[in-house]
Amino acid sequence: MSHEKIINQNFPTGKEYKLAMGVVLLGLFMSVLDTVIVSIALPSITEHFGNDISQSQWVMTAYLVTMTAFVLIFGKLSSFTGLKRMFLGGLAIFTVCSLGCGIATSLEMLVALRILQAIGASMATSISMALIFRLNSPQRQGKAMGIMGATIAIASLAGPGLGGFLIGLFDWRAIFLVNIPVGVIALLVGIPYLNLSEDQPGSIKMDWIGAAAFIIGVTSFMAFLNTIATEGINSPAASIALPITLLVSVLFLWNEKRHPHPILDLSVFREKKFYLPLANMVMFFTAIFMLNITVPFYLEGVMEFTPMKVGMVMMTIHLVLVVGAPVTGWLYDLVGWKYFSATGLAVAFVSLLVCAWSMFNMNFKLFVVSLGLFAIGYALFQIPNNTEIMRGLPAERSAIASSVANTGRHFGMALGASLASIMLSWQAVVPALWNTIGNTGSSALATASGVTIVLAAVLCLIAVFPSFPTISVQFHDYR
Repeated sequence: MSHEKIINQNFPTGKEYKLAMGVVLLGLFMSVLDTVIVSIALPSITEHFGNDISQSQWVMTAYLVTMTAFVLIFGKLSSFTGLKRMFLGGLAIFTVCSLGCGIATSLEMLVALRILQAIGASMATSISMALIFRLNSPQRQGKAMGIMGATIAIASLAGPGLGGFLIGLFDWRAIFLVNIPVGVIALLVGIPYLNLSEDQPGSIKMDWIGAAAFIIGVTSFMAFLNTIATEGINSPAASIALPITLLVSVLFLWNEKRHPHPILDLSVFREKKFYLPLANMVMFFTAIFMLNITVPFYLEGVMEFTPMKVGMVMMTIHLVLVVGAPVTGWLYDLVGWKYFSATGLAVAFVSLLVCAWSMFNMNFKLFVVSLGLFAIGYALFQIPNNTEIMRGLPAERSAIASSVANTGRHFGMALGASLASIMLSWQAVVPALWNTIGNTGSSALATASGVTIVLAAVLCLIAVFPSFPTISVQFHDYR
């Protein structure tokens, strides 16, 4: 589809537009929510099935790894199925597998269904950005991306609070069963109202070797990181996973360069306006999930908060983003300032340093302030950066841009969760390193948590520098 064709297409309006956007955002919300909501249920799941935490944590890790591995593949296949069929098909699989998760009778069954659930979520989220771009004219894309950013942020950060509420009111199965009525409603509305202009689907031209190599590479890399956290870097499993990751990565890159229809068109990484904001997003979401994983451990283990109270504290970020994300999208549409993303990263960097300092000193008031400041940085960065990514490639490649961006986001999530797990599992090492600088008297967990957040801050700082001069595109080019 040409750029001109997309710009001049008839965009939905009125009721049809609202319902179509609502379905896309609802599907995106559900898939992202299930990425994080399980974390607060892990103790209950562990107790219910009688496993240890190293086994039950795969309920969360398997979902993240599957999302990372399959988003890119389904983005590619959407050119055959069409965006609507891919999205609604994924939503249907996600809903059915949510029922399966809610009635699972063993941990193995639950993990297997979580993998299938993540496959459905991958189908829907891989093209979510492309759907939103197809539903909105260029003049309102910034605002739409702002609403999308708020949806992702709310789903990511409301997970612990909503999960704690559902578990407290019912039990861990409720966090899966709640998806069923929402999914059914989204399907009933989406089938008649999610309409957009698309080319006729063609034949499947799929790089199956590249797809298999990508899945194996992502899985082995995440297994390597998980093994470091649970068994140490010198463990036999780590010694096997790392060489597999390297070999498969080489095979993947070699295959993609020579295949006529690669799973990942490496030429997209020649576009600086695309790959720089993409890299920044990966680093930022790595930092976010280092924060998301660390904060509950810190509040429960150091401050002795209940899961419900932890969720209420995390709502600080949620409440700021509800207002901040749409406002940023509106401002971006209005003024097109080039430095929104870089400013957001700088604010996030400062806020994470403040957060780490509050952890070292166990200052709860300062801790809450730092979360609110981080949410402001999040809002300033996420929406403009998402728009930059989508505009970094020609409009006819919006599905590719969407799937690559979603792959990068989920990779950042999985990487952040793994890095946080590694840091928190090294509680005996981190305080010793900190004490060489100066003993603050904080506990081992408080110190490990603070150091983890410092590393998250460093990622934001690294992402600031390329953001300033290069990734932003003059807004009037899209008027």
